[in-house]
Amino acid sequence: MLITVEPNEAQVLREILGDALMQLRIESARADSQSFREKLHQRERIVESLIGKVADGSLRSASAAPPH
Repeated sequence: MLITVEPNEAQVLREILGDALMQLRIESARADSQSFREKLHQRERIVESLIGKVADGSLRSASAAPPH
């Protein structure tokens, strides 16, 4: 899947993902169930991966030239 975003949209996406990651970490620290905690940790890893993709430009900016 390819998502093209404007630079300002990428910034908002980074902020939203950062907030989501912080909330997941808080929730996993409070979780009583080990299986639920593991699911939250899995989601943390996914959000961390998405943050990395946004940060390194893997999500193509709308202002970037299309690939040849």
